[in-house]
Amino acid sequence: MMSSSLNGFSGIIKDSSYLTASNIIIFIISAVSYPIIGRLYSDVAFATFAIFQSLLILLQNVPNLGLNEALLLCRNSVFRNIIKPVYIFSIATILVILPFLFIINSYVINKSYDFVIALAIAIIVASLNLTFITALLRTSRFKIMSTLKVFEKSVFTLLALTFGLAKLYHFGLILGMLVSQISIQIAGLSFIRRYLKAPSGLFTLQSFVKKYQAFPKYSLPSSFIERLSSQLPILMLPTLVGNAITGQYAMAWKILAIPELLFAVSLSHTFYKRASELYRAKRNIHVLLIQTWKAQAVLGIFPLIISILFGPKLFIMVLGLNWASSGEIAQIIAVSVFLSFISVPTSSVFSILGKQHYGLYFSLLLLGVRFIALFYGLEFFHFESAIWIMVLSEAVIIILYNYLSFTRVMRWQKSML
Repeated sequence: MMSSSLNGFSGIIKDSSYLTASNIIIFIISAVSYPIIGRLYSDVAFATFAIFQSLLILLQNVPNLGLNEALLLCRNSVFRNIIKPVYIFSIATILVILPFLFIINSYVINKSYDFVIALAIAIIVASLNLTFITALLRTSRFKIMSTLKVFEKSVFTLLALTFGLAKLYHFGLILGMLVSQISIQIAGLSFIRRYLKAPSGLFTLQSFVKKYQAFPKYSLPSSFIERLSSQLPILMLPTLVGNAITGQYAMAWKILAIPELLFAVSLSHTFYKRASELYRAKRNIHVLLIQTWKAQAVLGIFPLIISILFGPKLFIMVLGLNWASSGEIAQIIAVSVFLSFISVPTSSVFSILGKQHYGLYFSLLLLGVRFIALFYGLEFFHFESAIWIMVLSEAVIIILYNYLSFTRVMRWQKSML
């Protein structure tokens, strides 16, 4: 049993190697481009982009009802016939999403109509991309996934630099992201076309949703709340402290999240695939879980130390004097980013065990703690203290979450004996 889990972890490393290689290329592109982007765009312009990106991350799972994870669990015959209905359903939801965003825009976002239209299109395209990427993952097309990730980043970077030089300061980054998302669909059309030609219908989608109703019922709300929680600072700070500080925070978080993008996101895809295989075969998962945590801790400890010791100096050196505050913020949030880096690849454990409600409960807890820390922290203390309260609270919750996931895995394994 243990050897199977160890083989599963070695399989994860092999499968994620292509994605990790592509992420290293993406890191190089970012390392070269961000010092220029940081000088082309102000912190206020970056805050607008960060709000757009946060809303996109928050809503991109809504059109497909969070059923992408279920695509990895269903039978091959169902998988071939369900892609097309999910695609069609995702596109049709723009009829609901666009009016909804216009209503929200009138009361909350307070951005231009161009912002809302671009966001609605980006949400639909991102949803389609999630379904497309899941199809690639299901069929182990890691080389294609890796190539498309590099292609997307290259398109975004080229357009962001071009629009920045053209002085499209307030919309350049947003337009670059939108076009790069669309480019993924165009580039991957040849692969997905065969699934779109497969016979399917409304009954197929209804049967699929009924069988995997736990995903729309628990995983989608949990994912939504988890994403809302993670993006809450960027969505709250403009009102509480202004766009300038929001931009500084967003840049700090984005830079510190690079290791997560390099390794954790890639590993999370392959961990879910391997752990699902072990679950279906009724084999031990706990060794795979521990090995993944250890690997992530080793990879993340060096960036954590560097951020704490040299954050402000590095940000000034790389991005310029205008981003000094961002480096100071990075020193504070580095701990929670490190713990999140360890936890992200294995966060799908509850979904695999059919315990999606645990994820929902923890997401609600984390959302509440972050809101209280920011709102009341800024009400009674200064900005740095509020961020410290949020970070320490997050650290406790993440540790509890991982402890519970391990104990539930062990309980399931004992039930299999």
